[in-house]
Amino acid sequence: MSPLSKNNLQQLFYHVLFWVLYITSEYAVNLPHLDGVEHRNMIRAILLSLPLLLLPAYFLIGYAIPKVLRKNRMFLFIVIIIAIGVVILFGRVQWLETVNYLNSGRMYEMPIGKVLKNVIRDYSVIGLIVCIHIITDWRQQRIINEKLVQEKQSLNVELLKKQLHPHFLFNTLNNIYSLSLKKSDKTTEGILKLSHLLEYLVYQTGEKEVPFNQEIQLVSNYIALEKLRYDKHLQLDLQVDTFSETIKTAPLLLLPFVENCFKHGGKNEEGVFWITISIRSFENGIHFFVKNSKSVKSKKKAHTGIGLQNIKKRLNLLYKEQYSLTIEDNAYFYETRLSLNLTNENL
Repeated sequence: MSPLSKNNLQQLFYHVLFWVLYITSEYAVNLPHLDGVEHRNMIRAILLSLPLLLLPAYFLIGYAIPKVLRKNRMFLFIVIIIAIGVVILFGRVQWLETVNYLNSGRMYEMPIGKVLKNVIRDYSVIGLIVCIHIITDWRQQRIINEKLVQEKQSLNVELLKKQLHPHFLFNTLNNIYSLSLKKSDKTTEGILKLSHLLEYLVYQTGEKEVPFNQEIQLVSNYIALEKLRYDKHLQLDLQVDTFSETIKTAPLLLLPFVENCFKHGGKNEEGVFWITISIRSFENGIHFFVKNSKSVKSKKKAHTGIGLQNIKKRLNLLYKEQYSLTIEDNAYFYETRLSLNLTNENL
């Protein structure tokens, strides 16, 4: 059985249950005043009145609300409500005359004034089932909207990661290409490091979360690959805490920041290219700090790259108010501070 047919059967069950409860309550209210054959007459009277409630209620649910009210045709909707009231009034008059005839065998005219209170009660019952329908429909629509938002966020994250991969690989292959031009013996080591990076990209980044230690290892492998190119021209200070194996984060959170250091960093006025990286832990969270020198000849802002734009979007999608990101970019250095609070679900 399809989910749609299950949902239809469930709705049918609730509608039948509502009217069964209505019939039962109507009979229970009048029970103290009934005697003998009057019990059968009351049940018959209640059943005969059902069409006066069923037809207007399901006309409102099936047509007036979806086709008129939802299209903001308020004047027509009000006219429909008034028309339904008139139909119920005269329908109730005819119904009472019919019930009296069946009970007494005589036909006499029913004054409209005596019927008005019954019309108000009928409208209350119709209004109740319409309200239940609107609330149920609103809840279902809310669930659908939440699923659509989640699917959109997941799709955005996947698209952002797909944008990031070519960007990262392009820079990494350039590094190895530089080594090959120099006929360096470190080219083989560089290819090996790249294979580890590719393995991570292929098998790990498809996951929603990965152990944070794997993220640290990814950064270490990338730094090792960059060090092959810069050799002694790079001063690197890397400080990393020991993290529990249970701590998990979204993949590729830190790498774009580190990659940005090598892409936009350079020798300062003293002729030194330096990078400082710190990955620290605190209660239920991670603090990441990276800072690099900038070339005196470079005036380009370091935060304009595709990788950093993507990581900011991913942080907003995945962690919303659970993180803080501050970036300082001036003529002498580039600095990034990321604090990420992880809930118990992430640990």
